[in-house]
Amino acid sequence: MVPAGSSTLYAPVALNNAYGGYYTGMGIQNTTSTAGTVAINYYDATGGATTKTFAIEANGYVGGYQGSTTDGPAVGPCTAKITSTVPIATIVHERAPST
Repeated sequence: MVPAGSSTLYAPVALNNAYGGYYTGMGIQNTTSTAGTVAINYYDATGGATTKTFAIEANGYVGGYQGSTTDGPAVGPCTAKITSTVPIATIVHERAPST
């Protein structure tokens, strides 16, 4: 639980089929009663950025799966900077390979 949202958050790990099949997902929660926009800037090992933008409803959430071919980063390990036009909170979780 967070006491308040923030317009900038950082995820030190965002994985898309990295290190033998690990993935991460993000749950981004709008902590206000105002709709807004969320941008996730994924940074790969060379510092190259890929940006994905999503609308977020008032008091709503955006579920981000880094393994998505349309919503996630390129294959491999990266970090992420999450910015929003409204205060947000997020959780990042990791999914291990099935074997």
